[in-house]
Amino acid sequence: MKALALPVCLLGLLTIASADALRDQINSMSAAVGKSLMAKDIVGFAKAIKPGVTADFKYLDNPTAKPMNFDQMVAGMKMGVGSYTKVTVAEARILSVKPAGDSATVLMSHKMAGLITGPDKKSHVQSFTGISIDTYKKVGGAWKMASMTIKSSEMKMDGKPMQMPAGK
Repeated sequence: MKALALPVCLLGLLTIASADALRDQINSMSAAVGKSLMAKDIVGFAKAIKPGVTADFKYLDNPTAKPMNFDQMVAGMKMGVGSYTKVTVAEARILSVKPAGDSATVLMSHKMAGLITGPDKKSHVQSFTGISIDTYKKVGGAWKMASMTIKSSEMKMDGKPMQMPAGK
């Protein structure tokens, strides 16, 4: 029984260390992404994320949506961020990290807000909040995001809920 205790303890420590390394990596990437989005810099956004995703990365803007690849996701972000005259909030926060061997599931909270010019030619505050389920895989010893699925989201205009665009 004592012989089993040491390997189990070491496995527990490795899992914690692995989760901490992934948590640090996500926090670093989120800071770079937030900075890029605040500046409406989609090239910087893509550069911040690209090294941290798998070659077959998939993005779903809701659990039943058709998956998008990395380039399609970036194109969608370019269009979305381009609609803002100014981005005032761009942040992501880890809610949980659950590693399981060479994979992990991460629950993330996302917020983005900014000013847009409405059809009335007036400035309005548009905001997005959402929760994503991100899956990570170890690739060549490094954590890479394999998929991101928006589990829930809400858009508001001037603080009032608004309909999501078709397909969201």
